[in-house]
Amino acid sequence: MTGILGRGVVIKCYLADPDSNLTRAYFTDRATVLPEDAFGDALIPQIIEDLKKIKAELAALCEGAQFEIYTYKHFPTAHFLSVDRSSFAGKMLVSNYTFGIPRSKIPVIEVNKEYNPKLFDMYNRSLEAIIKDAKEIL
Repeated sequence: MTGILGRGVVIKCYLADPDSNLTRAYFTDRATVLPEDAFGDALIPQIIEDLKKIKAELAALCEGAQFEIYTYKHFPTAHFLSVDRSSFAGKMLVSNYTFGIPRSKIPVIEVNKEYNPKLFDMYNRSLEAIIKDAKEIL
């Protein structure tokens, strides 16, 4: 892993802003059918702290490692894991949040830019809209 980080790979993590009314409303609404989600927004600050530790560990392990953490203020609609979105070989794993279903049980869709450019573009536009005004956590 230190090899790719040393070559300029940037890892970016985006989380719903735990202080946003939209995030609270999202988890409150989900809790009407999934009581375990009632305090999902309260878990985000600890996740941010855990990511900060990972960031520090990577920085100590690999000079020049770029690991960035952001929060956004929109309703969470999906989990995105993307690689090389701007290249022809871009790939994305997408898990669309489905109301009433625990997020861990929702299928993950693999979308390859090369093989399905229209679907890739649609998900990429959604991701771009979500992260457009995200604020970096330092």
